[in-house]
Amino acid sequence: MIFIFQLKLLIKRIVYFGFRNNCPICNSNIRYFKRDPVSNRPDAYCPVCGAYERHRFAWYFLYNSTDLFNKSPKKILHIAPNPIIREKLSNQKQLLYIYGDLSTIDALVTFDLVNLPFSDNRFDIIICSHILEHIPNDHKAINEIFRVLKRNGFALIAIPITAEKTYEDPTVTTSEDRLKKYGQVDHVRRYGFDFIDRLKKSGFMVKTISSIQINNEIRNKHMFKEQHLFYCIKE
Repeated sequence: MIFIFQLKLLIKRIVYFGFRNNCPICNSNIRYFKRDPVSNRPDAYCPVCGAYERHRFAWYFLYNSTDLFNKSPKKILHIAPNPIIREKLSNQKQLLYIYGDLSTIDALVTFDLVNLPFSDNRFDIIICSHILEHIPNDHKAINEIFRVLKRNGFALIAIPITAEKTYEDPTVTTSEDRLKKYGQVDHVRRYGFDFIDRLKKSGFMVKTISSIQINNEIRNKHMFKEQHLFYCIKE
């Protein structure tokens, strides 16, 4: 199975080989990133591994600015992971890597983020990307992330920032209304940067990481565009 996966990546690397761009996750040098078929967004995903801008930026940050890969043993909880990142982290022998979702067939563990089946202070690192905008009670979900994270551990959380201030309305329940109000049928709110207040309310010390802080050459090489991460430490 791993051999077939690697073979497919190799073939795609050959087909799309070039020097304009690079995917930091699969480390492929490619001619271009592909346009997203739904939003029509240019330079959206890697034609080799399928990683989108948010995945590439999160990986770049984890690899270059955290101790995730320093070879010391760590327990990781990854919530609804992107397949290529899941594959890469699963192969890190120093990591006890647990990943899961509410309903994904290939989840290692099936769980609801508002009621995690783990003991307090269990994980060194938790990764949660573009999940909370789907959860009605995001306060409880954030509290659960805080609860199962070890002291001095960190959670890397990403959400789409699509508003000046967070907007949600519990009376908006139909797919049609959610698409109109939130821009996607399975979203339950639009987040603004005041999302930080929700993280701090749960007890986190928060640092906002933005792709615009990275120099233009690197940002354009990996096509991060404007991405934001919330680096949350449990003191």
